[in-house]
Amino acid sequence: MPEKDKTTTGVSGSVTAINAGWANLKTIKVYAKIFVITIFLSVPIFVGADDDFDLETIVVTGTRIPASFSSATRNVTVIEREDIENAPVRSVPELLSYMLGVDIQERGTYGTQADVSIRGSTFQQTLILVDGIRINDSQTAHHNMDIPVSMTDIERIEILRGQGSSVYGTDAFGGVINIITRTPKSGRFDAEVSGGGDNTRTGLISGSRKWGNFGQSFSAEKKTSDGFQYNTDFEISNFTGKSSFRLPGADFNLLLGVTDKDFGAHNFYGTVIDEERERTIAKFAALNARISLSDRISLEPKLYSRRHDDRFGYDYGSNFYQNEHTTQQNGIDVHILVKLTPQTSLVSGGEFSADKIESSNMGNHSRRRIAPYFEYRTSVFNRLSLDFGMRADYHSAWDRQLSPAAGLGWQIDKNWKLRSAAGRAFRCPSFTELYYLTPSNKGDSSLKPEESISYEIGADYSINRISCGVTVFRRRESNIIDWIKNTPGDAQWLAKNIGRAAVNGAEITAGIKIASLKLSAEYVFIDMDVQKDYISKYALRAPEHQFSSGIEFPLITGWVIKAQSVYKKRPDEDGYFLLSSGISKKLGKFEIFLRGTNLLDVSYQEIIDASSPPRWFGAGIKVKI
Repeated sequence: MPEKDKTTTGVSGSVTAINAGWANLKTIKVYAKIFVITIFLSVPIFVGADDDFDLETIVVTGTRIPASFSSATRNVTVIEREDIENAPVRSVPELLSYMLGVDIQERGTYGTQADVSIRGSTFQQTLILVDGIRINDSQTAHHNMDIPVSMTDIERIEILRGQGSSVYGTDAFGGVINIITRTPKSGRFDAEVSGGGDNTRTGLISGSRKWGNFGQSFSAEKKTSDGFQYNTDFEISNFTGKSSFRLPGADFNLLLGVTDKDFGAHNFYGTVIDEERERTIAKFAALNARISLSDRISLEPKLYSRRHDDRFGYDYGSNFYQNEHTTQQNGIDVHILVKLTPQTSLVSGGEFSADKIESSNMGNHSRRRIAPYFEYRTSVFNRLSLDFGMRADYHSAWDRQLSPAAGLGWQIDKNWKLRSAAGRAFRCPSFTELYYLTPSNKGDSSLKPEESISYEIGADYSINRISCGVTVFRRRESNIIDWIKNTPGDAQWLAKNIGRAAVNGAEITAGIKIASLKLSAEYVFIDMDVQKDYISKYALRAPEHQFSSGIEFPLITGWVIKAQSVYKKRPDEDGYFLLSSGISKKLGKFEIFLRGTNLLDVSYQEIIDASSPPRWFGAGIKVKI
């Protein structure tokens, strides 16, 4: 979706941000009281990997060398399958919105359109993966959450905070979100129907079967609603299939997915246009394999293709306009994993990808990228972990980008762990930033890639079923790309490299799991030190303060209560507190549930001029066979 009309002002400096944040201390105290009440009355769910306290969980996102959670040198959260099933949410963006340092800015419900950022990055600076393969849209990151899988298809979600360009290349500035799909393992059948406010209706069927070495899964999902206000109705369809095949010494997986969204977009992108309507269709195919060449050497190739179609129509005055855009992304990634010793591994490989766009507004363009890379990981006495890597991206338009990274972890004892990491990241401009042109927006074909250097240090502590952690980070950015105006009266938003910035922050987590009771609390502070002699459309709206919490607990009657809450305070804006909750009960193979979002009926805007949904209630039934 191109950058359409929207008036946003947001400026922030380091000292100003801190003073403004603490000047609102009284407001924060009020919301803190609400949070405490929430915790004791009905609050839910997960803290990801930290909440489950499973130190031997295998994570694969921070490096291409799988590593146990206890040896990871980066701040990673893992949302497990159980957490996904129990969450009182309706879409992947809602699920992510309560995660540490993840800022979701939705323009509609059920993930109709959502922007995601991590650690004060822009939504363009977060990389989205499915099974380790990028699905970021080269037209605009507004489409990155057009994910062609439903929540029932997801095995787990790994969230890597901080740079990831040394592993995945462009876009991995603030972090990486890797959605790992379920592999067919046994026979199952799931079905779900639900309904709620705004005449919202959903239906899902999903199943899998295995015949010897061959497995097949499928899912089909439909969501419709009249919308919470004028022209915000939607109809969303998801279709996903995954095939697995095992040969002696080799595993193959083929994933096919389609998501089709047709929705009203009232004030989604601007207030001077009317009767906005958009339809997006994302198609994704990926074939990956793991081939054992010997006991210590394996070959892992991946082939992938993604096509995205976007049609946007609107009225401007007495005229009707329509833009149509089609992007196509194809690539191959091959690497060899060598286990040098039981504690030391090396990866070496390369990736080739090609992007192209055919657009009624931007014309036809294409670009290519080739990237060799390597990674090295070792462990000393199972206490000291060291990893480092290098990737060189050779781009057809921007020449070479080098992305080195290194991490160090020290397991002091069974309770304490220290970690640190540093690395360089970059992001190439989108086709919209380069070529989009309307009376109110103008791209710039001379834009340079954004660049950054990130540092972080952290400590984790766990004992029995209690866990906590703290991370301090700093990111120095250059050639930042934003849509700007010099004065409010300017007719056009201009895409520009606006200069340099420093993003400083701290993340604090705490969680406890006692029997069936789960509690979590997470806080993120972000301070942006950046020039402010312009009006920013996107780059300066990251929350200064973000506090999230969750609880899950069973009742004697067999019902399980889950709830989650989040407080956000953006620069020069009022803070807001959101509470969602759900209650469910299993009756044999059936489960009935009730859900409510924005239970306090807070009026707020995640996107300026785009109103967010009020209080909503829904109910449904699931069956698992």
